[in-house]
Amino acid sequence: LLGSAMIYRYWREPNNPAILGVAWTIELVLVEILAFFTDSLLLLSAANVLLALGSLSLGNQAAIAPPPLARLSSFKLLPLVYGGIALSLRLNAFNAYTGLITLGVAIAGLGTGAKLRGGKPISYLSILGITCGFYELVAYQLLQGRGGSPADALTIFALVTAAIALIYRLGATLWHAQDRDRWLNFRLAELKIIAHSHWALACLLKLVAASYAITGNPRLSWLSLSLSVALAAYALIQARDTSDGDRGTARDWWVYVGLVEITATTVYARRLLADLLVLDPWRVLLVSLVSLVIYQLPWRSLGWEATPWRRFSLAIPALTLLATTDHLSYLNILAVAAFYARIAFSQRNWRWSYLSLAFIDWAIFRWLLAVGLTDFLYFASAIGASLLFIAQFDPDLQESSQKQIRHWLRLLGSGIIGLTAVLFHQQTGLLPAALGLGFTFGGLGLQIRAFLWVGTVTFLGTTCYQLVILSVNYPFLKWVLGLAAGVILLSIGARFERHRGQIIVMLHHWLSRLETWE
Repeated sequence: LLGSAMIYRYWREPNNPAILGVAWTIELVLVEILAFFTDSLLLLSAANVLLALGSLSLGNQAAIAPPPLARLSSFKLLPLVYGGIALSLRLNAFNAYTGLITLGVAIAGLGTGAKLRGGKPISYLSILGITCGFYELVAYQLLQGRGGSPADALTIFALVTAAIALIYRLGATLWHAQDRDRWLNFRLAELKIIAHSHWALACLLKLVAASYAITGNPRLSWLSLSLSVALAAYALIQARDTSDGDRGTARDWWVYVGLVEITATTVYARRLLADLLVLDPWRVLLVSLVSLVIYQLPWRSLGWEATPWRRFSLAIPALTLLATTDHLSYLNILAVAAFYARIAFSQRNWRWSYLSLAFIDWAIFRWLLAVGLTDFLYFASAIGASLLFIAQFDPDLQESSQKQIRHWLRLLGSGIIGLTAVLFHQQTGLLPAALGLGFTFGGLGLQIRAFLWVGTVTFLGTTCYQLVILSVNYPFLKWVLGLAAGVILLSIGARFERHRGQIIVMLHHWLSRLETWE
């Protein structure tokens, strides 16, 4: 009677108190009717959800009606009032339908937040309510089962979250295709952020699920792996999005995230599926081949920036090799070395071959240790030869302006070999003496000063050391050698005095010739 009287009285002159009064009498009538049949608060809560959605639709019609109805703010508040009553009535309940109540209230909140000035917080809370509603529906169904792995439960939650992210992201894409810049109370950029947030939450849930799966025995392994691939695909597809303008760095990061997700998925698959154990000895070789394919593909024509793909392909073979300790073989090391050599040839950038040299040296060191050749000279020879290779073949070092750097590299490479021989092979002195003569004659023949200096120093150092050893072991020989050295020096000095002019001219000639050498 009260409701009918208010409708009759204010039908032609509606105002906010009258609208709220009629709404409250409708609530009381609903309570009284339901009380005749049941005392279920959940049924009353569900009925209030219907009232909230109905009042939202009524408010939409009132907004396009002529004044004064269109100016009334009470229509905008009614969905929140009924929604608040619905949530309060179901707080202590949890069953198969309470999630639907949460979803209904959240949908009503979304529509209401879009109408209110400053209603953005209500819209965000409604988005959160939609997610919580779906979680509630899933959680109740999971709790009805017995046993099971926590990894499977987390995988299902991640699947639901990913589905929500996909819906929001597709909605933003469709709205953009229709040249719309807003959806309800959200700009399309904000809607994308909401989608990305759900994607990130799904990734986090998958990560936690993976930690449980490694120690447990999940039954949804294939679903988990498929979901990981889908999350990676989301990131890679997002990297092609240009609707927000040129954001090259952000798009690159989406590629990195997607590729890391794929890498983590392969590692996760290896831990879960025993059939993949057969690939372990070939793991690094396969990674190198896949990385080479990634590097060669025309990513720009496919819609992506090529830089992140190529950077990832350049880094992953070396990282895989360094992380592989149980199946490290010469084939794997040489495969990575060949990969970087191919990159050096493709880019015409000699610097990448340095990595190949490093991995080849690593393989040589492992082989030397495996066959028991632990002499320092073997290792020094490999390092020195690598430096000499760089000095000889690096195109950038062949420029005349790089002559000094090339000289120092040759000094360093040959000096490592000669110094090691002098320090560790003085039992007879034959080996360092032979190396010294070899470097000396090589320097003379090739006209390379670095070899001449190192060969001379190596030979003279070995000679002096052997003379000291002989003089210590044979004291009489010391006097003989000293006397002979004195006679030789005196004869040289006398000859120099007689032919000083000729010798000086000859020295200047040789020094000028020496300046033209490498």
